[in-house]
Amino acid sequence: MLQQRENGFALFQVLIMVSIISILMILVMQYALRATQQSDDLQNSVNKQLGLYSAMNLIEFELATQPWSGQNSVAQRWQINFHGQPQLISLPERRVFTAIDSEAWVTIQNQRSLLDLRNPDEHNFRRIAVAAGIAEDRVSALHRSLQLWQLRYTSANRSRVQARQSAFAELTHWSELTSVPGWTEDDMLRLRPFVTFHGQDMNVAHAPELIVNALLPATQADIVAAWREQQRTGPIDGIGQVALDQVPRRVQSISLEQGDVHLHRLVEIRPHNRQPLRRIVND
Repeated sequence: MLQQRENGFALFQVLIMVSIISILMILVMQYALRATQQSDDLQNSVNKQLGLYSAMNLIEFELATQPWSGQNSVAQRWQINFHGQPQLISLPERRVFTAIDSEAWVTIQNQRSLLDLRNPDEHNFRRIAVAAGIAEDRVSALHRSLQLWQLRYTSANRSRVQARQSAFAELTHWSELTSVPGWTEDDMLRLRPFVTFHGQDMNVAHAPELIVNALLPATQADIVAAWREQQRTGPIDGIGQVALDQVPRRVQSISLEQGDVHLHRLVEIRPHNRQPLRRIVND
């Protein structure tokens, strides 16, 4: 009887040990599967980023070396535009692009068609700000505050000694607008798609739709919309080709998106310059 009890207790101990080992094996397997999944996710993310990075380099190369209008131009082959409307483009069949399914959403915005905040025209600033949803009674105060900031910066930087002591830094990035007295983060976010610090001599030909509707009479805005639709859906006629040839090949904002992966660059494109492409780091 005692022998049977001892045998039963030993068997019970063996079963407990086997159960513990089994649970540990399951936990190890689950950990290994999670680690493998994390490794695969990381690899896929890196491949997507590499694919998008390579796509961005390809687009920059095409814009710097190929004609922007006419047959077999960049605009014709990819049906891209320069007024900030996202466009899905097909990429060449290369291994590096397989991670992003050989396609990506591209958005190109000509900076010369945005409102340059270094010295904004008050009339244009007012109409664009109101159209962007900023209360009209605040617009004049925002413009005056911005103008005063720029004047103080200019005055403080007449000498290097004053520049080092000045609290009024030059505005070079849209996120710095919150440093200007009276400006809020909401103001900054509302105006972000429509302003730049790399524009000068504003040309609304390739401006976002909000700017076109805010600054142009309805008849002219309709003409711009019709030309853009023709550019998107059909062959570019003589008038459209001339308009596209006049795209200032200067600072362009290029954004790429594929799923949850994004890439953005601000570049200056000068096809006939010794340095045809210059990336602007501060964007």
